[in-house]
Amino acid sequence: MNAATRFLEDLSANAHPAPRVQQYDGWTLRFAGGYTGRANSVLPAWPSSLPLPRKVEECERRYAAQGLPALFKLTPEEPDLDRLLERRGYRARTPTHVMTLAGNLLPGPEPAAAVEVAEGAGAAWREAWFALEGMDDPAQRALALAIDAGILNPVLTGLVRAAGQPVACGMAVLESGYASLKGVVVHKGMRGRGLGEALCRGLLAAARRASADRACLQVVQGNAAAKRLYRRLGFEVAYDYWYRQP
Repeated sequence: MNAATRFLEDLSANAHPAPRVQQYDGWTLRFAGGYTGRANSVLPAWPSSLPLPRKVEECERRYAAQGLPALFKLTPEEPDLDRLLERRGYRARTPTHVMTLAGNLLPGPEPAAAVEVAEGAGAAWREAWFALEGMDDPAQRALALAIDAGILNPVLTGLVRAAGQPVACGMAVLESGYASLKGVVVHKGMRGRGLGEALCRGLLAAARRASADRACLQVVQGNAAAKRLYRRLGFEVAYDYWYRQP
């Protein structure tokens, strides 16, 4: 993995940290009870000194010991590992763009709605996010809280209301001059009204005031609406990643 990709992967990992992590011969093994791929996958960030088949088998054992499948997060820079996993019956899933925005975090056009921005994720913001995500399962909620509790960098949260009710929310994690956007969600019945764009512009404007001049995010390739939004904001694809799962 080259230095630029590794840097963005570090930002991603710090914005969405797994509660439990192991290091294994240059690879990072992340465990979060199966909640989200980023926090439950092997990240091959550094070159290997051990044979790949041996390493894959060891990862399979370690994930099985946690009751999880061995999930590998891959970029185009790991072709040998990708081919090995394919031969072992691993299927590719969730192709995702990593997108970046450089030097242009101005609010831009007047937003379609007012955005409430705060430092940190308070209880009211968290309950709004759970509701908009439709996350009712207590175990999933606990895992989501554990992941966000592990964020050690400054956090900004944004919330949009309509008729007093939360209709959009998201988060930005600040590190090394970057704002990592995550958890952006809009009420299903309110989509297509510019609320997601307003939310992102509000968060980016607040990040700029906090001295961030760049931004990054992850978006699933099949999410056409989100991709259109982020391109309107000026984001461009830096690289892609996908997962391999048995």
